[in-house]
This record gives sequence, structure tokens and C-alpha cells, in this order.
Amino acid sequence: MNRKISENKESDFSSTFIFRYLPYWPLFLLLIIVAMIGGWFYLKMAVPVYETNARILIKDEKKGSEDSKTLESLDLISPKKIIDNEMEVIQSKTLLNQVVKNLNLAAPVSEEKRFNSISAYASSPITIVTDTTNTKRANKVYFTTDSSHIKIGKNTYLLNEWVDTPFGRLKFKTNKYHSDLEPDKKLYFSLVDPKKVVTSLASRVKITAANKLSSIINISFTDESPVRGEDIVNELIRVYNESIIDDKNTLARNTSKFIEERLAQVGDDLIKIEHRQQAYKANKGAVDVDTQGKLFLENVSTNDQKVSEINTKLSVLNQVESSVRSRDLSGGIVPSMAGVDDPSLTQMVKNLYDLEIQSESLRKTTGENNPLTVSYTDQINKIRPQILENVRNQRKSLEASRSNLSATNSSYSSVLQGLPETQRQLVDINREQTEKSNLYTFLLNKKEETELSYVSNIMGNKIIDPAESGENPVSPKKKFVYLSAFLLALITGFGVVVGKESLRSKVMFQKEIEELTQLPVIGEITAEKSKNAIVIGNNQKTLIAEQFRKLRTTLNYLGIGAKQKRILITSAISGEGKSFVAAKSGH
Repeated sequence: MNRKISENKESDFSSTFIFRYLPYWPLFLLLIIVAMIGGWFYLKMAVPVYETNARILIKDEKKGSEDSKTLESLDLISPKKIIDNEMEVIQSKTLLNQVVKNLNLAAPVSEEKRFNSISAYASSPITIVTDTTNTKRANKVYFTTDSSHIKIGKNTYLLNEWVDTPFGRLKFKTNKYHSDLEPDKKLYFSLVDPKKVVTSLASRVKITAANKLSSIINISFTDESPVRGEDIVNELIRVYNESIIDDKNTLARNTSKFIEERLAQVGDDLIKIEHRQQAYKANKGAVDVDTQGKLFLENVSTNDQKVSEINTKLSVLNQVESSVRSRDLSGGIVPSMAGVDDPSLTQMVKNLYDLEIQSESLRKTTGENNPLTVSYTDQINKIRPQILENVRNQRKSLEASRSNLSATNSSYSSVLQGLPETQRQLVDINREQTEKSNLYTFLLNKKEETELSYVSNIMGNKIIDPAESGENPVSPKKKFVYLSAFLLALITGFGVVVGKESLRSKVMFQKEIEELTQLPVIGEITAEKSKNAIVIGNNQKTLIAEQFRKLRTTLNYLGIGAKQKRILITSAISGEGKSFVAAKSGH
């Protein structure tokens, strides 16, 4: 029973839907045609956008790759990289700003088409280099070129030379992508604020990890020019690799400077000790250390060397603490980390240096209250106490080790007290000489390691797939545009019909009568527009004839027949078909 009721409801809905909307098929057809034409115009006017992709492998201390041990042994300065941090570095505005500068993206050249304008990055005969210190903003500056000159309005300028223009100091360079076989085009250039270009690039670049277990990252970028997209991604990778080398070389340079200063000081001390030793022997005659003195020197020399190494590490920690407290990392002064065995401290100092540089760069261009600047400042304020706490803990540990070694050396003093005065003084001199010599050798080894790191230029990154743009644009998509236009036409059509039906004052469907009254409906007669007076007969197979036959059958079922021959047909106003129905029903 329920199934039958459900089928009846579906049948009523289908019939109502057909009778309500089918008469408006010309409207729907017109709207679909208009929508399809609008979609075609949109595709003609919209600038296609292409996606460029590249993949690089990053040396991560937590994941993936195992580099060559020989090459990695040369990289003694660079701290380990964490892939999550490097993903943020790659899409930082500092690197993007360098990309904009290197590729001259703040002076784009465009080609004016019939319906729109497209990038002429690869088709323009010239590229424009701007002097950032003396350049005005400009929009749509039309120009023409020949083999050696460019003409802007009434002014003509030489190519490949710096020239003074109404827009500032510019250099018009020959475009390496341009072909002389291409026809003349209507070209113009604009001079845009580099900060706006950087913001645009940042919104279109996307950095993702290939998966959670690998150190491979995917770089994707969308641009209307596939050639420009490839150049931007390749340049971004190159600038990123250069920043790694620059950071490593800066750290190696400061480390080398620190070691050289210590070497000079220790070298001077050695020379003074040797002179004192020679003077002592000259005054006391030919004196040599006996077996007991040599035993003392052998026992103490090892501890003295360890104490010297601890003192060197304490000097490095003092320098790190001083740099962090003075907050001068933004000036490019990276403290030396020579001798520091804690990789976490090295990584935190590098992170603090990177954050200081980025924060200072943003502060100069966007101001103190920029949300990104505030975020960098918060991160800096969190990292700085962590570094200072790490330095304090390491200093306590080193000082404790130094105290133990000093106590051990004190136990050997009883051996020294048993020597003659002449021997004892010579042993003191030789001990000091051995200590300084071991320290000098240690510093020489660290200096050589630093120089190897400085010249090795190991980035730890590998380009797996260079930038490559897809052949088909990712936007706009023709199928999606036409499907959206079709659906919009249908929705508009249904909206028009529903709006019109809601404003009418006539009852059009049987369902509306059933909803408004409790009276049963025994038949439904359509409006007949033909002038034929006889619409029902023995051979009539029309819709209205069948409706009258159905009405007669229903009347007979209700008992209207031989005994009850009279029925009343009425309506609210004239002209609604009372006489027509009475005449046809009686036949």
C-alpha cells in the first residue's frame, strides 16, 4: 500500500513538473544559448594559467637521504637542516624578493589582444631592468623597437644601456626568448611596486612534502606564462641554494677569523716561552729534565691539553652568549661555533640568525606592526632564552670538567716538589710550552677543517626534477566553464518560472485545488483552442476526448445515470467553460 502511495506521489510530481515547466522550453533554450555564448566569451577573455612543478631533495637530519660520506666529511660547518624549516625558507619573502630582482619581474611586458592582455615575457623583443633607487611607478607604457633602439612616445633610447627616461633610470635589454620571425605586436610595459609582485608570487607558490618519510619536496607555481613560471621556480631554487652557501660561508668566515686571532695569540705566547726557556738554560748552564721530571710532564700534558680545549669551548660559548644578548645577528655577525659539539645549539643559532635577517628585511619595508614581522619577533623572543639556557648548561658542564682536571693536576704537584729547584723551574717552563704547543696544534687542525668547509660549498640539496610547465592550462577549464554556464541557465530558468508562477492569480493545476479545498476532483478538462464545436465522437482520439470519456465513466461510477440525470455545473465567473462541459458531457 505504501509503495503504491509512493508511486502515485512520484507520478503526480512528474506530471506537475512536466506541465509546469515544459511550456517554458523556449525560455530555457534561449537561456542555455545565451549562457553558452557567455561561456565562450569568458574563455576568450580569460588568460590561461599554467602550473609549473619541480622537485628537490633536501639533506634532512631526520629523514631520507644518505649523502656521500666523503663529501659530508668536508661539510664541517653547516648545521643540519630540518625539512619543515626549509619549506618555510623556500617560500619566504626574502628569497622571493631576490627572485623578483634577478628576473626583473617588477617591470613586466604585456601584449594587448582584442579581448584582453597577455604576458609577453617570452615574445617581447626586450626585457626591462629598473634602478630601484630611481624608478617611478607606471602603467601601460606603449613602445616599439628595432634591432638597436626602443621608441616610447617621441623619445628613442638605445638598447642594452642605462638610460634616463620620464619613469626613472632604466635599461632595455634584448630578450633571449624573442624570435625575429614573430610578427609585430602591440606591446606595453608597466613599472610595479616590487612588494606587490612578491606578495603575488607568495600567493601562487606552493611547497609540499612528497610524503612523511622522505626529504623530497615539491615546488608548484601557477603563472600565465609557462616560460616565466619555469624561470621563477628555477631561480627560486638557485637563490635558495645560494642562501645556504652564503650562510655556511659566513659562519665559516667568522669561525676562521676567531681561530686566526687565537692562533696569533698562542703563537706569541709560544715565542715568549721559547725565549724564556733559552734564557733560563743560558743562565743556569746546560740543564735537562731528568726521568722524574719527564714522568711529571707526561702525566700532566694530556690533562693540560684537555683543559685548553675546554677553555677554547668556553670562549666560543662566551662569544655566542655575547652575540645573542647584544642582538646583533641581523647585521650579519654570526658567532663562531668551532669546537661546539652540540648540534641543537648550532641549529638554534642558525634559526635565530635567519629570523633576525627576515625580520629586519620586513621591518624596513612593511613597518613594526606587520603581522608577519610580529610573528618573527615572537619566534625570536622564544629562541633567544633557549639558546642562553643551553649555553649556561654547557658552561656548567665544561667548568665542572675543568675543575676535575685541575684537581688531578694538583695531585701531580707532589712529584714536582721532589725535584731540585733548577729542575722544577725548567719543568714548569716545559709544561707551559707543551700546553701552548698542543693548543696551537689543535687550533691549526680546526682552522684546516674550517677552510675545507669554506671551499667545499656543499649544499646538501639535489634537483630531482627541474621546473617544467604543463602543456594544458589549469585555469580556466573549458568543460567546467560550459557545464557551469549550462547549470546557471537552468537555475535562472527555474527561478524565472517559479517567480512568475508565484505572482499569478489563477489556479493552474489539480494539486492546487486539492491543497486549498477538501472537495474531491473527479475530472480534469484542458482548455480547447480549436473552433471545432464537436470535440468528442466515435472516432475522436484526442486528449480532450479521452478526458471527457474519463469524466463520464467517473460520473457513472458515482451513480449519475438512469436514476440521477441532473447535475449542476457552475463557476465563479462567466467564460470558464460551463456550457461547453455541460454540452459535451451530455453527449
